[in-house]
Amino acid sequence: MKRFFAKKYIFAAAFLAVWLLFSAFNFAASVQVWQKLFEEFTCVRSVSDLESWISDVEADVNESMLAREEFIDTYGYVQKLFGKREFNNFSVIRDDEGMLYYGSTWPKGVEEFSTYADRVERLDAYVRSKGAKLLVVLPPSKVLTGVSKVNREWPLNDPNFRMEKLIDLLRQREIETVDLRVKMRETGRKLDELFFKSDHHWTPLAAFYAAQEIVDQVNQRFGDDWDPTGFYTNLDSYNMYTYEKCMLGSNGRNVGAIYSGIEDYTMLWPKFPTDFVWENYENESQREGDFTQSLMDATQLEITDLYEATANRLYLHEIVPHDKIINLKNPQGPRLKVLRDSYFSPTACFLAPMCSEIEMMWMLASKEDSDIDAFIQDGEYDYFILEIYPYNLDEGSFSFLKEPEK
Repeated sequence: MKRFFAKKYIFAAAFLAVWLLFSAFNFAASVQVWQKLFEEFTCVRSVSDLESWISDVEADVNESMLAREEFIDTYGYVQKLFGKREFNNFSVIRDDEGMLYYGSTWPKGVEEFSTYADRVERLDAYVRSKGAKLLVVLPPSKVLTGVSKVNREWPLNDPNFRMEKLIDLLRQREIETVDLRVKMRETGRKLDELFFKSDHHWTPLAAFYAAQEIVDQVNQRFGDDWDPTGFYTNLDSYNMYTYEKCMLGSNGRNVGAIYSGIEDYTMLWPKFPTDFVWENYENESQREGDFTQSLMDATQLEITDLYEATANRLYLHEIVPHDKIINLKNPQGPRLKVLRDSYFSPTACFLAPMCSEIEMMWMLASKEDSDIDAFIQDGEYDYFILEIYPYNLDEGSFSFLKEPEK
């Protein structure tokens, strides 16, 4: 009996020693991270500041952990061996075709949606007062009815109910709203042609279809034809090239490359001559040249460390707080202002040949980087597009014109 307990004590002591040693190495390797976090803590002034700081601590510590990717891949490999379809207590769900979805055991409500719709109505009135037109654009999620084959009995984070509620409220207020779920189903494409398996973003092909639909809807609803010949919205007018095994999305990085698999990335760019300027107001920089030189950065697909690379940065660096595309070949085209998220980056690129300029602001950027009300009110434009990814249907995406004008 004494030998039995002696083995237990030895194992416990060895485990504790290894754990303490690993913790010490981790702390030593992340001294700069902790220094930054302690400096940020001195700026905490409220409960919300404290909650934000705690979230930053968790994220930064997880990112700086020694051998983090190896741990993730090993855990993912074990999960795959067991044939598990859920990861980390249903934070991620995997279907039969390897598509990764957000899981959820606590669905979000729609209590604030009337307030959000009222703000969009005020936005519509303001845009009209400037002689411009508002178009609300709602992309689909991966949980695309009729296309997705995920088991709906799993605790899936399905935003379709919330989308439909918001669309209903907007249409009651006669707001021109484009539901892109319809277009994506009509393409007849498989889900892995429209969305990345390991990421929440849609593919460049799906973003091109979105641009097609926006042009069609502008023509149908407002009588403005941005592409009279159909040339710019014809897929045959674009090159397509596939980079093999270069894409590991955000969900893939969370569950590991072994569990999710590494994907190909098919990029699109025009066959016809183009000349653009892309202005990034965040760092006061600009890029000028044809479509590939100004709006794309193909080096993002050549980074070998998939846990550091983000293939979605190919178009407009994925997302920046405030930027503008200027089309030097079409100065008489429509002028767009867009309040958006990262979904719209490739779509904006495919709309750009038909427009004179597209100025954009990220609705979820920090207040230090953006003033959304000023963005809405400043300058002249012909169209204002409000684009919201379905998992972003929250206060942060509607933080504009909160009070009606007196």
